[in-house]
Amino acid sequence: MADRGGDRISCGIRRDDALDAVNPELESASRYPNVFPIDLTDAVCEPTVCAVVEGNLLIYHDEHHFTTSYSRSLAGPLGRQLQPLLGWW
Repeated sequence: MADRGGDRISCGIRRDDALDAVNPELESASRYPNVFPIDLTDAVCEPTVCAVVEGNLLIYHDEHHFTTSYSRSLAGPLGRQLQPLLGWW
């Protein structure tokens, strides 16, 4: 769509279409008391859409993989979720 004048939102996908209504990790993780699922959905998707670009970073390499540069940009949100679990910093 970008070649036809689309933008980061119109080329993205609706959040409801991209994600399961219930996080599939939660049921299997609930069986293991030392497993703590990390959910970066809010770091990747906006409230109603998962855009294809954030700032000047292309988010997706293909429909299942983030680009390397976008993956690196998730270090902050990942660290904020890991810190209370690990207590390392």
